[in-house]
Parts: sequence; structure tokens; C-alpha cells
Amino acid sequence: MHFSLSTIIFSSCFCFATSCSAALPTKDSSDSLQAHCESAPIDEHIVLRMIKGKQISACPPDAEEGCPYSANHGQTYLVATPDLNQDGRADAVIRYLGSSYGDTDAVDYLVLAQCRDGTYIRALEGAFSDLRVPDSIVKIWPDLTAKRVCPTPDNTGSAATELSLHFDPESFKYLSAPNGYLDSPCN
Repeated sequence: MHFSLSTIIFSSCFCFATSCSAALPTKDSSDSLQAHCESAPIDEHIVLRMIKGKQISACPPDAEEGCPYSANHGQTYLVATPDLNQDGRADAVIRYLGSSYGDTDAVDYLVLAQCRDGTYIRALEGAFSDLRVPDSIVKIWPDLTAKRVCPTPDNTGSAATELSLHFDPESFKYLSAPNGYLDSPCN
């Protein structure tokens, strides 16, 4: 990977001037994210607005009406702000409590990557009982751990399943093992 001397000097001066501790950008982290951000239609971008406490609105720009993650519904919350690709911008993990999966203990989670313009794009949308991001991120796009608690086939109890979610740079999404459906809580 090659960076021009002016890029390195600018990055070094910028970090010195702003006291940042982020590493120089890499092709895998910020360049590929930015390319994906630029190629995504505007209605796939998301703007986060803090409402009260951890309550947020997460909707496409100028599309608050009809957006399920709107503050009007009051059921969308910010869970964490990790820097998943180590580009110096806070990404977002949000939880939406407005979905109903019957007796299944699950809610919708979204993992959003922040673009340079401040909007976000979806890296994950799925129904889980819990979603965990590593406390310390040591590699770009770390694996995430999702948990699902689903009724047993005979409906006499429940069983917990843990999924390891891996980032796929081709689709720019977190995926589970083949045939792992992320939008349905118990498939």
C-alpha cells in the first residue's frame, strides 16, 4: 500500500494539531468505506439525531416521515459508538424496540458505519436477543457476537444460540455462517 509523502505529512500534522491517536488511513478501512458511502444511494444513508438520553432518530436524510427508526415512535436507542474500522469516526450500534416477534425474546439491532460527510450506512440489520461488540477493537471490522433465545421445537422451553458475525468487504455487511438469516430471530 502506498501513500504520497504529502498525504503522510498532512495526516501527521492533522493528528498532531488535533491530538488524535488514530493510525494513518488504510485502504481497507477508510478508503473502502468512503467508496461504499459515495456509491450508495442517498436513501440508504442514515442521519442520527440525539433526542433525549440515549433515545435517537435514525432515518434517511429528510425522510423522518414513515421511517420506522424515527424519534416519533420513541423506540430507537443508541447502544454503543465503537470505531469498527479504526478510521477515527464513531460508528453506531442501535437497538429498535418496536418490532414484535411473538414469544421470541428479540429486538432489531443495526450497526451503522459513519461516512466522511457524517451520515451512516448499514453494516448490519438483524433480530437478536443481544449483540456484542468487542470492548477493545484490535482489528479492523472485528467479529461481532449475537445471541438469540428461541423456543424449543416442542415449545416447552427455550434455547440460546450464539452467532459469530463476520464483516464481508464485498457486500460491506456483517454476515453469519451460510444460510444464517439475520432478519428473522429464530431461523
